Amino acid sequence: MTRIAQTLWIGGLCLAAVLAILLAWTASQTPHAAHYLWMQWRPATLDWFVQREIPIAARMPVDQADYWLIEIDRIVGKNPTDAQLAIGAAMIVEEPETDFWQPYSAQFYAPVRDANQPFESACADRDWRLIEQAIALEPGNPQWRRVQALMLIRHGSYWFADSPPLARIDDWRPILAECAQHDPGNALYHYIAAMLYWDQSFENWAISGDRKIIDPKSYDLGMESLEKALTLPLQTGESASGEAKLAFLEQTTLSPSDRWRMLASDRMRHRLRFVFRSLFDRHDLPKYPLLGLVAPPGASLTPAEQQMQLRMNAQTSLENLRRDMQLRAQWEGTSAELDIMLAPTSEVETSIFRMLYMSTSNPNLFTPDEQAELLTLYEAEVRRTAIQRQLQANPLSAAPGYQIPNMYHRLTGDALAMLIPPLLLIALGGFVASRFRPKTPPSVGPIAATLCLILAAAVIFTIFGLGTAHVIDRVILSRTLTALLFVLPMLAIVAAAVQYVRKYGAPLTRVQFLLVLFGGGLALRFIVPATIDFDEWVNWASYWGSPSRHAIFDDWLRRLDGYHHEHEACAQWLSYGGPALTIFLWAILLGIVAWGKTWFQPPRDLPETLGALCQSWLRRGLELALVAAICYLLAARWTLDIAHADEQYRRNAAVQPAAPLQERMETMLGDAMYKRAIEQDMTAKLELLKWRMQMSSPQSP
Repeated sequence: MTRIAQTLWIGGLCLAAVLAILLAWTASQTPHAAHYLWMQWRPATLDWFVQREIPIAARMPVDQADYWLIEIDRIVGKNPTDAQLAIGAAMIVEEPETDFWQPYSAQFYAPVRDANQPFESACADRDWRLIEQAIALEPGNPQWRRVQALMLIRHGSYWFADSPPLARIDDWRPILAECAQHDPGNALYHYIAAMLYWDQSFENWAISGDRKIIDPKSYDLGMESLEKALTLPLQTGESASGEAKLAFLEQTTLSPSDRWRMLASDRMRHRLRFVFRSLFDRHDLPKYPLLGLVAPPGASLTPAEQQMQLRMNAQTSLENLRRDMQLRAQWEGTSAELDIMLAPTSEVETSIFRMLYMSTSNPNLFTPDEQAELLTLYEAEVRRTAIQRQLQANPLSAAPGYQIPNMYHRLTGDALAMLIPPLLLIALGGFVASRFRPKTPPSVGPIAATLCLILAAAVIFTIFGLGTAHVIDRVILSRTLTALLFVLPMLAIVAAAVQYVRKYGAPLTRVQFLLVLFGGGLALRFIVPATIDFDEWVNWASYWGSPSRHAIFDDWLRRLDGYHHEHEACAQWLSYGGPALTIFLWAILLGIVAWGKTWFQPPRDLPETLGALCQSWLRRGLELALVAAICYLLAARWTLDIAHADEQYRRNAAVQPAAPLQERMETMLGDAMYKRAIEQDMTAKLELLKWRMQMSSPQSP
């Protein structure tokens, strides 16, 4: 080793030691730092020998029930007078987590329903009994009353034709009355009553587009409840339920990662969204009846009667529109209302547009003041839908660990952690093998080793990253793999023939050379299939990747949901063990380069050639491991900072569920690029409305 190389090694080791000390100091200041660092190192170490435990959210429902019932008996039994823990336990045991759905995504309903049955049987009404326990401990706490009222709504499996009624308890009126008595002046109970009344009054109310009233009295009671709710303030209780769930999870035996995953599954927010969406979309049978009367309603009516009918329908449509806007204003700022911003665009904007368009051709439908009101509502709705489209086009969560720059920092740390063990393994193999071979200098230098690493990384990322993420067409990759598996062995056969000639000095005749090529090609024809299916090849090759591939990818998939394929390619590459596969391919390329160099050097015997190759593996492997270790020590500090910020964020989001979406909207509206896109969208729609109204006006030529 030269003096310059020794100096570089000493400097690198000193730098690594300083960074290790800084990382240790950062870890001592970060809660759960050991867990976060271990989650980076486990895929490249222990997961090769011990199967990773399935996260609780991904287990089958019957296994989830077994775990949670034991935990509830232990925690609630140890704290029988803690109402908050009872509420938190009820939030957990209400229904199973849904990460196990992925294998059933094709059939969806029937297998999932069958899988949920054991959970429902084991935990039958356990959540409701826990809520009753909490209310018995603190009967005057309005927060628990709000949770109890929301839990009256059957959520989850209600969306199917053979689902049970919406109310989980037949006699629900006394319960809502008691809740309203302890929490007076809250619109929540009247909204829930309206939903339950409508469930009784309609046939297939929640799932059918063609709803039919079968109980007019219940329908009228639901409308009365809705009108009363619109006059009261709304308190949802979602913050209290989030605090209770967090308090319960902190006493479980779950790891921090599983704990935050369970906390992210906020069923109370989904239930509130269900309530809001149901009220907003289905609060009246013919919501906008004017929109169905472009043509005269009937030939039996006189023109005056037809005009009167159209005027009545126009007023009904306008009243329902005002009710919609009032309902939205009342729910504004809640997680349910903000959550709707991420859903498909509602029909309100289109409905107002059509009302204004029809009013120009029939000026008697609306008064000038009503037309001005409709125009104001339309401008507000256009702005809302413009913001909505930007949110849908850029579905980046506001959570620190889910932001693109931070995600790449974490991915860098994960990848470096998976690089170091195989590098050390190759270096160790080279060290052991070199003990049995003559000590010769390495045959591959740093520059050639670096080029081999770049080539190996490009090949592995193309196949296991870009290919699996559909960035590159899989047909092209299949044909490329087929060609490579035929051409590369043929080149090896030719090289072996040439090496044979060089070593023994017996030149091959042209006929002998052609026979070698023919024999090699004929053998490869029966070994290599005509076409290699890319998916099958990747599935086979994935056995040599990370044994915890699905666990890694599921974790990153939640972060990358809705992103472009280029972002998903990084997660795919990591989940298939791309870093480890890169190092193994790099070692093979080093061997090829070492063998190729013997062509341009004086002939060596086999032990001397192998000794030089082992020295190359040893030296280059240790050098690359040191560089990777230094880079990892730098990235690991970012990982801990991001993980801690993400943990704090999720704690706050559990207490204030509306904060993440509100923060996300405010961030987007403060960005000049997004503001410009929203303004352009609004301008285009308002100009279109102006043009359509001018064209349909009776005064237009």
